[in-house]
Amino acid sequence: MPRTDNPVIQTTPVQRVLLPGILIIGSSIALGLSTNAGSVRSLFVGALIGGIVLLVVSARRYLELTDEALIVYSQFSKGSIPWAEITDLRVEEVLGGRGLTIEAFGKINRLAAPVEGRLFWADPAFDEKAEMVIAAWTEATKRSKKGKGKGGGRA
Repeated sequence: MPRTDNPVIQTTPVQRVLLPGILIIGSSIALGLSTNAGSVRSLFVGALIGGIVLLVVSARRYLELTDEALIVYSQFSKGSIPWAEITDLRVEEVLGGRGLTIEAFGKINRLAAPVEGRLFWADPAFDEKAEMVIAAWTEATKRSKKGKGKGGGRA
C-alpha cells in the first residue's frame, strides 16, 4: 500500500485471501496427493507451492484518490486515470455482488476495489468506500470545470 496522505480504497483481507487461498492450496494439495500416493512430503510440497502462488495472486489491489487522478494498483502494475477523462462512475450489480464501474477513454471497466458480495465476500464499508470515490470524482470535475463527468450514480 502506498505511503500517502491521499485516501486509499482496498478490498477486505478476506476478499484478497479466502477464495483464492481455498482454490490454490486445495488444488495444490490434491496435486501433491495424486503424484506420490499421498506421502506427507508431497502434501507439504503441494501446500507450500499453493501458499507461494497465493501470495502472488492475493497481492493487494487498491485505489488511491488524488486531486488530479484515480490511481489503480493491481498485482504487478499501477495506472493513473485523470478525473477529467472519466465520463461515468457508478455502482453496478454483477453476479449478485456490487462493484464500481468506470467509463474512461471510451472503455468501460469494473474496478478491483471496492467490491461486495455475499457471505465471506461481504464488505460492510462498501457503500462508504463507493461514495468516497464518487465524491472525489465529482469534486475533481467541478474544480476543473473541464471534466466530462456526469455525476456518478447507483445501480
